Amino acid sequence: MIKLSWMYSDGVSESQFNQVINIELDQIIEACNHLDENWFPKLTVVVAQKNHHTKFFQTNSADNVLPADDMQELVHSLSYVYQRSTTAISVVAPICYAHLAAAQMSQFIKFDELSETSSSHGGVTAVGGAPVPTLPRLHRNVRSSMFFC
Repeated sequence: MIKLSWMYSDGVSESQFNQVINIELDQIIEACNHLDENWFPKLTVVVAQKNHHTKFFQTNSADNVLPADDMQELVHSLSYVYQRSTTAISVVAPICYAHLAAAQMSQFIKFDELSETSSSHGGVTAVGGAPVPTLPRLHRNVRSSMFFC
């Protein structure tokens, strides 16, 4: 099992940081425990923001973020491994792949329709009241591939 994982998130505003840490991270850990009840991964959450007003360094402050060379190298490397591009991209490849996977799933699930008929689908309700539908099963030949690329 993986001991340390990186979770990249995109489209998260500063007002949603607490939601990512307090709700989404708990849901990811719960999903890991569902796969293996003894799996408690350590996660690092990285939020991708192109336009922000965050100050990373303050003059003569003990609250400054320590240098993170390994993370900087990982982020830099992941901007070059997107299979649809031969040059660097502006966000890391896992975020681009997540966007592609979400777009592919939108072909199977129409989320606008679910809000009107959620009780008839028998979906489980997630935080915020949105139903979580049962996803279609993938064919075994593509189950472990990145077919959505």
